[in-house]
Parts: sequence; C-alpha cells; structure tokens
Amino acid sequence: MSDFSQLKCEACRAGAPPASANELDDFLQTHNSWEKIDVNGESRISRVYAFGNFVDALAFTNQVGQIAEEEDHHPALLTEWGKVTVSWWTHKIQDLHRNDPIMGAKTDELYERSEEHTSELQSLVNLVCRLLLEKKKFPSTHHNQSSNITTTHR
Repeated sequence: MSDFSQLKCEACRAGAPPASANELDDFLQTHNSWEKIDVNGESRISRVYAFGNFVDALAFTNQVGQIAEEEDHHPALLTEWGKVTVSWWTHKIQDLHRNDPIMGAKTDELYERSEEHTSELQSLVNLVCRLLLEKKKFPSTHHNQSSNITTTHR
C-alpha cells in the first residue's frame, strides 16, 4: 500500500502507461470518498468536498490550484456554494496515470488541514461569542466617587 500523498508527480508524456489496476484499487480503498468515473470515454477519479459556505469552498479551490501548479498536474474543479468537486485524470494519455491518485491523496490531505483550521477558527469564534454573552449577562458596574455617578458598561 502506497502513501500517495508523500509521492511526487512525474513528467507524463503522450503514450505513457496508465495507472495499474492495483494502484487504483489501493488508492480507492484507502481514499474511499473518491470514485472512478467515466467522462466521454476517459477514466477519472472524482470527489466532492463539503464546506459550510462559499468562501471556504473558494479558498479550498484556490489551494488545490496552488498544489496543481506546484506539481504541474491540473484537475477539473467545480466550485459551488458549500462544495467543491475535484476530478483528476491525465489529459496527455486520456486516462488515469499514477499522478492522479498522488494528486487525489494530496487533495485529501489539503482538505483535512483546512478542516482542522476551520475547526480551530470555529472554536475561537465560539469562545468569543460566549465571552460576549457573559459580559452582557454580567455587566461591570463602576462608581465614580467624585460625582456619585454609576455607569454600567455593556
């Protein structure tokens, strides 16, 4: 079993051999959210990633674009409110190459990191909201002794 996310894409030329059935099976078993699909006679691997809003989906799309540029291997990306569909295949051979499961695994890794970051941010937002609610429930009261004025801060 390969840890595809740790591998680098190799330069692919027309006529290069497609990914082996074993490589694809290995990838699809360990990355079971992906599916092998056929589009106009070309095999692809495809996955839909879920997000809570459009902004996060768009940010993820841009991050996938960045790793695609780094590896010089580019997917089809469909960004919608709350989801991004990513499809990998190798244009030069009109089939799946070993680069495709490599990039699929790298995309999964990117998503896991973005979900952890989103979770951390959500925890921070929740904490700030709780603190603001606490402050509203228990306003601090200050008494100005020189003028006998009491002020309440909300």
